[in-house]
Amino acid sequence: MKIKSESFYEEPISKEEAVAHLIKAIALEEEALSNLVNTETDKAAAFVGKNLDFPTGPSTSEIIQFNHTVIQFLDSLLMAEWLLLKKIDMLTGMQDFHSSYSPIDKHRTKHKQRTSQNDDVFDY
Repeated sequence: MKIKSESFYEEPISKEEAVAHLIKAIALEEEALSNLVNTETDKAAAFVGKNLDFPTGPSTSEIIQFNHTVIQFLDSLLMAEWLLLKKIDMLTGMQDFHSSYSPIDKHRTKHKQRTSQNDDVFDY
């Protein structure tokens, strides 16, 4: 077996490329979650039956256990979707604050403004 010796950190990439990679990763995760939802739907349809007649004849406790597993799945799905939403919010926030100068320059500008405004207030 040949192992690929490629590293993500060999060459720096632009901010736009990094954002594109993150968006692609989010899209792939959404696709994977979609496949899991489809599988869970098929499982529920098989459990309930085409005519809603429970073809395997489950007991009440088995139906409750099945419902419990569905709830656990939905809870996990909700958490995964929330994390993806936070990632998308972060990416859109990065786009909103895109500017021609760096955050360090912004800090220096704010500091200079604050200093110049307060110079006449304090006597040294």
